[in-house]
Amino acid sequence: FDDLPSTRYTGGAGLASSIKDYSAFARMFLNKGVANGKRLVREETFSLLSSPQISKEIMACVGRWGLGVRVIAEPEYPFLPVNTFGWSGAYGSHFWVDPQNKIFVVFMKNSYVDGGAGNQSAESFEKAVYTSFE
Repeated sequence: FDDLPSTRYTGGAGLASSIKDYSAFARMFLNKGVANGKRLVREETFSLLSSPQISKEIMACVGRWGLGVRVIAEPEYPFLPVNTFGWSGAYGSHFWVDPQNKIFVVFMKNSYVDGGAGNQSAESFEKAVYTSFE
């Protein structure tokens, strides 16, 4: 993002966290909005978040979008099962929640050349995770 003016703010570019905190966030998503026995996200809100809301015709990428996360809605994606959802950060961090296999995965990376939804290293990591199941 070298071509962006430094006078602009990028919401995600300034966020920082640890693998422990990101994992707690992803685990809350796996538990449908519940963390440490407390509901943090209403069931209705969680359902909207994790189900397709925006069509792939509008967003030019594989999958569809819920409220803030990519949702794999059709079996056309080569690695992630249908109903898997997650997010890829602009600088390469990546996580997904797979309700079918009852797992979440957090991949942390910091690179300005391979980030965002569908980045190559994230797809390679997805493939490695699901190939390990075989």
